Amino acid sequence: MERIGLRKRPICILILGMFVRLYRIHILWFADGGIPGTTELSQLIILQLIMHLLLQHMAENQGDEYEDDEIRPSEVFDFICGSGMGGVFAILFNVFRYTADSAIKFYLELQKRVFSTQGWAQRMRSENLSLLKKVVLELLPTEVLGQQFMTADKSRGRGFICAVNSEDQAHARLLRTYKSREGGLPLSCTVLDAILLSIVDEDHLDPYPLGQFKELFTGSGHRKSNPTQFALREICVLFDDEAPLSCIINIGKGNPGVLTTANTTDGYLSLLRDCEDTANEITRQLSHRTGLFYRLSVPQGFQTPAYDVAKVAAHTNSYLAGSECTILT
Repeated sequence: MERIGLRKRPICILILGMFVRLYRIHILWFADGGIPGTTELSQLIILQLIMHLLLQHMAENQGDEYEDDEIRPSEVFDFICGSGMGGVFAILFNVFRYTADSAIKFYLELQKRVFSTQGWAQRMRSENLSLLKKVVLELLPTEVLGQQFMTADKSRGRGFICAVNSEDQAHARLLRTYKSREGGLPLSCTVLDAILLSIVDEDHLDPYPLGQFKELFTGSGHRKSNPTQFALREICVLFDDEAPLSCIINIGKGNPGVLTTANTTDGYLSLLRDCEDTANEITRQLSHRTGLFYRLSVPQGFQTPAYDVAKVAAHTNSYLAGSECTILT
């Protein structure tokens, strides 16, 4: 039975809703789900479709006056955030102004060279970090990677990534692209630091040292893998009454299914389950706002880590072909 307050609508309705409300605040966040290099591709494929449909709709409505052949998420969303690999996506869109297509190319190269099944799980943690750093330096411009992550530069998109202190996993620190009075003293780090930190998971990489005292951080953790609550609090402070909040899109890494006593200790499934639980919690909290919250996540096929990009693409495209997403009504 469908829950009260929810119904299914085509994803094109989401696009039309965004188009008519472009002068209001739009938020995009990417939830994490554990092991890097697995199902994150589905998040980018979903975003790719959103950008494609939005571009198509804008071209149809503006005719010959609209000449752009691509649209960047940073041009549509006022705030982009994420945790884990989702944090890396947020950095690509906020700092490097990537398109969805460019982000997919970056991710596929990273997946092929770093997150292969044979290597990532078997190499020493220090070897994983060295390889990851080497590949990121080769794929992205070093002059940008060396810049401070937090800056007053208004050409960057606004957003954050989550950092979880190894000694205090109950609270997350937010690494912001912008200056803020919230959250105490900011952690000083470069764009490269932010990317590496965001990918750190305790199973394959040692915690990453940051700040004056070299505190050790990971990129996600239980109840931090879906940064929804942080994003909503941050928006209240950042935008105040600047404009009404009209569209929140949460893109997950897929539904892990039911956790049993046999798989409860599986970190991959536990983090995916955490993402879904947080999304459901936010759905209930925002149930009084019509058409505000969009949760997009592949419902089936990712109950085990999917390193095969063809498998991930197949399940994601099947989900999108159904053209349905959960929308608050």
